[in-house]
Amino acid sequence: MEKYYIYFESDFEYSLAFFFLILFSLVVTLFVRVGRGRYELYKSKIKPLIKLNLNFLIFILFISLFIELSNYGDVKSAESKVEGKRVYTVTGFVDELNVEVLSSRTEKLKVGGVLFEYNNYSTYEYCFANRNYNEGVIFEGAELSLDYIEDGRRKCIVKVLVKK
Repeated sequence: MEKYYIYFESDFEYSLAFFFLILFSLVVTLFVRVGRGRYELYKSKIKPLIKLNLNFLIFILFISLFIELSNYGDVKSAESKVEGKRVYTVTGFVDELNVEVLSSRTEKLKVGGVLFEYNNYSTYEYCFANRNYNEGVIFEGAELSLDYIEDGRRKCIVKVLVKK
């Protein structure tokens, strides 16, 4: 293999701090909701100040908890694919580069005949999405080697090597 340098490599670290913060908040709100005296105190003193229905807050915390669990599962699934060597590699020149900038930046390109599409907002953090596009690494004719995993119909680029 010719001289390539690593431009991007996925980092699968995931902090559970936010998950535990949501879980703690949920337990406290459920504790307040179940206790008759505490709930009456909430309704008379706290609710007028924050103007938030406790049942609605509990609902939002449950939804947030499930979203965090889902995100954690996605990260662990991708990490297991990489560790299990279920990674595809393609090498070639960037072809058919199409950049679309609306409220976010979407890029479509082909490398070695394989089509990739990513968005700097909706693509997972551990996948390459050319968030540092000002560095000029992705351009028509650039020679790259991409490692990627497949997640349903999407291809998640986990490593980008650029020819020196």
